[in-house]
Amino acid sequence: VRVWQSRRVAVRRCESGATGTNGRRGDGFALDGGAAECLLEYNFAHGNAGSGFVVTQFPYAHPARDNTLRYNIAQTNGRAAGAGILIEAAHGNPGIFGTVIAHNAVYAGDPQNGPAFAYVAADGAAPAQRTKVVNNIFLTAAGKTAARGGASDWRFAANVFHTSGHAPRFQWEGAVYEGVEAWRQAAGLNAEAGWSGDPRLRAPGSAPGLETPRLLPSLSAYLPAADSPVIDKAVPMAYPGLH
Repeated sequence: VRVWQSRRVAVRRCESGATGTNGRRGDGFALDGGAAECLLEYNFAHGNAGSGFVVTQFPYAHPARDNTLRYNIAQTNGRAAGAGILIEAAHGNPGIFGTVIAHNAVYAGDPQNGPAFAYVAADGAAPAQRTKVVNNIFLTAAGKTAARGGASDWRFAANVFHTSGHAPRFQWEGAVYEGVEAWRQAAGLNAEAGWSGDPRLRAPGSAPGLETPRLLPSLSAYLPAADSPVIDKAVPMAYPGLH
């Protein structure tokens, strides 16, 4: 499901699964070049060859700005390339500004999955600026990367990173860090950026494909258990691109 050169488009309550192509793509949902003030919410992306959710920008498009990804579930994506959630800036692009990624649950628990979250910028590309990554849950298998990239003016807040049996791994600015604290200090982020711990969701990784998006409310695998430490821990959010 791809939106490009568009303003104020909302894609909600949709499913995209097992998507693949002969090329490097095969994403679930994408806000592509020139998307502005667009919204992806309450969607389910699973088992895709590419990324579950993408904000990307190519040369000669209008600036991509003030887009929002919220309340989505990404499960076992990036089987060939990509990530659970990916921000990608191509060489010569006019910029990606003000993206908000909030309240999403990402599961990258299979060995063939890409990282839970990634930012990729080609050499000479205009960097993504003023990105906010807030109130998300990122779940990874041991040996997999929780977040990959590098950016100076982004805001990370109240994110939960959990890797079964291991400290979450981060690849940031060309270095590898084991654990949230090591990554946070190296990246110059403050203490609110996130924490490591089991969010105690009901059954992450086990959500089935659906025959119809009408069944999306039945996806209980990513609901928090009654004793989950994430309950009431979200920080307030603003969405500049929503009207």
